[in-house]
Amino acid sequence: MTIHKKVFITIAVVLVLLISDIYFVFSYMDALVETAIETAGSSKLGTNARMDSVGLDLLGGSESTYGFSIYNPAGFAACRYR
Repeated sequence: MTIHKKVFITIAVVLVLLISDIYFVFSYMDALVETAIETAGSSKLGTNARMDSVGLDLLGGSESTYGFSIYNPAGFAACRYR
């Protein structure tokens, strides 16, 4: 196998992996953002923070959050902000 063929195969494999990674990130972007908000919110607030869903439109430049709930910390009433 010549060096040109090896270089071509290597570049082709790298491109396929790059395209599949980009597809994965864009396919699961909503779930990744939802998990990040819930994790960071719960950590920073010291109580549960939950979301029903997140909608991202990267091409349109918009974002929507649905059902964002912050629960009261331990020792407070059972009501929660929604």
